[in-house]
Amino acid sequence: IEMPSERVLAKGGVERIGSADAPWKALIGGEPEQKGTAALPDHGAAIALVEKLLGGFDGLAAVGFKPVMARGISGTQLLDEPVLRAMEEISKVFGGLDFANYFIPLSGQTATTLIEAKKEGAVLAYGSFLTVSINFVILAFVIFLMIRAFNRMKHEEVAAAPPPTAEDVLLLREIRDALRK
Repeated sequence: IEMPSERVLAKGGVERIGSADAPWKALIGGEPEQKGTAALPDHGAAIALVEKLLGGFDGLAAVGFKPVMARGISGTQLLDEPVLRAMEEISKVFGGLDFANYFIPLSGQTATTLIEAKKEGAVLAYGSFLTVSINFVILAFVIFLMIRAFNRMKHEEVAAAPPPTAEDVLLLREIRDALRK
């Protein structure tokens, strides 16, 4: 995507999506950095937080991203209607995985939610890890499929071009044509 007037309007990050107290930070325009925590059960909630911080997505044409698992993958991505529809369909199929309230009380708590249990004492909160792990595997698989499809399209383009004729074949054709005359 070529965007000659590309500029960074904001940057930030969210950690531990899937937890009840996910830390986030944002640097918007020239304003001081904002930080906080929020209950972000899934990526949709994280995007809603970003939309709230930016004051909406009106006029926004592209987003740069860098997933932790994709080290070298980053850059500007066009958010057109087909991409947004595909993202919505994927979230409908795989969305709703939330094990955030799965925990083992270590202090004999009787609370039913993780937040309440943390207030009462120590807990082993394995649910957030489980949610993030499953989301990671799903996202990694989707990125793998996208890269594989891209590579196949790239190979088809290369295969479509006929190979150049060797020089010795061209020379032999010229000799044959000269002998026919």
